Amino acid sequence: MPHRTAFIFNKRLPYYRQKKNIVVEKPIFPTAAEVVTAQKIAKENGVFIFEAARHIHEENFKVVKDLLGNSPEIEGATFAYSKYSSRYDQVLNGEEPNIFTTKFAGGALVDLGIYLVYSAVAWFGVPDQAHYFAKKISTGVDGSGTIILQYPSFNVTLLTGKIIQSYLPSEIYTNTTTIKLDAVNAITDIAVWHRETNSETQHAVAAPELLLYDEALAFASVINHPTDEQALARYAYWSELSLQVTTLIEQLRQDAGIIYDAEK
Repeated sequence: MPHRTAFIFNKRLPYYRQKKNIVVEKPIFPTAAEVVTAQKIAKENGVFIFEAARHIHEENFKVVKDLLGNSPEIEGATFAYSKYSSRYDQVLNGEEPNIFTTKFAGGALVDLGIYLVYSAVAWFGVPDQAHYFAKKISTGVDGSGTIILQYPSFNVTLLTGKIIQSYLPSEIYTNTTTIKLDAVNAITDIAVWHRETNSETQHAVAAPELLLYDEALAFASVINHPTDEQALARYAYWSELSLQVTTLIEQLRQDAGIIYDAEK
């Protein structure tokens, strides 16, 4: 579940000024302007601010990126992550739990859909156009929806929701292969189907027992080597990716007419 301290990043400023690094659970902020400001303040105070999108640091996420780097032309992709939230029962009973309110910057896109958006942007880059066909619930946020990301030569479809339960896998299509993933938020199985031979090859590596192990190592590699060029390059990439994802999600919310209280 993402944090719900949206629009009040100024309350975190004492941490910066005390020269403390900060790790924020995704989504780091609801708006791109806040990300830019927070990253600027962190840099001025000589500290790091990390968005904890853990899946992009996992080895199997990198395996997929390598497969795509060695693949022929991409034809498209479909990513799915929908999980029914028991707190939706509260909504049906007339209540407004934080995860489902505009006051606390909630909704399916920022809670589960962000994993899909992060994956698409990390693997394919920022799309040329993006549209979100959301199902809004009584509280004003999105309960579920379909996102279409348009790239120059292919489209990516993202399916997300917190008021439905889905068991769909995710797939990436090239002109000679289909990369089949059991998920994108925590990949444990990667099978590549080859059209010419009608056969599959397996590419997943064993995941660590501790869910946040890879992410913790990644952040520590920067914090423990604050002047190392390679470490700083990784941090710069994560920071830019965080800004790109936040910007895209903000655009998707606006496209679907989802406005948070602090934006009114």
